[in-house]
Amino acid sequence: MAHEQRNSASGRAQQANQYGGVQHNIFVQSGPDPLPTESIAVPATAYQVRGRDQLLVELADEIHGRVTVLYGFRGVGTSTVAGALARRAGARTWFVRAADTSGLRAGMTSLAYELGASDNEIRARHLADLVWQRLDALDTRWLLVVDGVTDPGILGTDGTSYLRTPRTHDGALVVTTQNDRWPGWTTVRRVDALTPEPGGRVLLDRAPAAGSVESAVRLSAQYGNFPAALDMIGAELAAGADGVTTCDAYLARYAGAGYADRIEDMLDDPRIGLTNWLGSIGAHDFTADRLLNVLASLDRAPIPLSALLADQASLATAGGLPDGITRDEVVAALRELVSRGTAAVHDAGPPVAGPVVLVHPMMRAWIRAEFAAGYLRTPGAGRGRQRGAGQR
Repeated sequence: MAHEQRNSASGRAQQANQYGGVQHNIFVQSGPDPLPTESIAVPATAYQVRGRDQLLVELADEIHGRVTVLYGFRGVGTSTVAGALARRAGARTWFVRAADTSGLRAGMTSLAYELGASDNEIRARHLADLVWQRLDALDTRWLLVVDGVTDPGILGTDGTSYLRTPRTHDGALVVTTQNDRWPGWTTVRRVDALTPEPGGRVLLDRAPAAGSVESAVRLSAQYGNFPAALDMIGAELAAGADGVTTCDAYLARYAGAGYADRIEDMLDDPRIGLTNWLGSIGAHDFTADRLLNVLASLDRAPIPLSALLADQASLATAGGLPDGITRDEVVAALRELVSRGTAAVHDAGPPVAGPVVLVHPMMRAWIRAEFAAGYLRTPGAGRGRQRGAGQR
């Protein structure tokens, strides 16, 4: 196969009589360096995917003949949903990891080889054109997942590069990302945190001896039912970290100030990875911090953007935001939060009219824990701040 041949080197042997003996001279003509590749197999999972049944049913009906973008906060499980969708697809499936340009190209090169392209074709042609020509020529159902895209620009957004609509209903392209800014011809679906009951099941899948479903549900809710956090906690319970093996013991171990500190440790974990987006002293938007504190103190339901922007005086009265703050300043602060990954703005659809604002569940849990521990004054209780988002 061309894929196997690309690593071989051609050579020729020459014999020459010299001083009555035979000398064997081997001349090796090396070829070009092998093209970088990586596995594009759909990842296996050791656990049942919880709380996503309805979403997976809807996606199975919707994805064919189109580009579907699954987006949400880092650690919420977009990759898990895409993997489950691929395993259930009943089609040829590939899973390209695309956190950066080099990973994307290596994965697409592997896909080109798997679709029968030769080494010479891959080197000579535009890779995206080659891959899509061969995908569109398939006479069977197929699903391509492009996972972990941080910047839509690396896929191209004009329909002429890696991001394209399949030409037939047999094909499907699914992208996972934290970014919701995609062309209007794509279908964008938000993936949110779990609800408490599936979250509790996630914990017990990983630590079956950790207690009752009820105790697991309480523990899940305490950490925002956030999948990445539940993975961490489940692994800790299974390992008996610090002698804690049950959900009730975990709740008792990390209570009060310890709860706030435990969440802060989780924010540092790359599976959630919010630390880098909290900013630093000297290059920091403290108005954004104060807005985040106010948003985290509000009801858990998504906050209509129109309501947030309608009355800046009420936001200032709620505590933290400066008197006289303008609508433009609120918009700028909100954009800063979105850029950090601590909040999101999206169109929730009926019954909510217009965009809504969501606070990252783990940030919300952390800020509220800091309120409770006295590290941060509750909005409405005063203007000073002792510690909070951006002041760690």
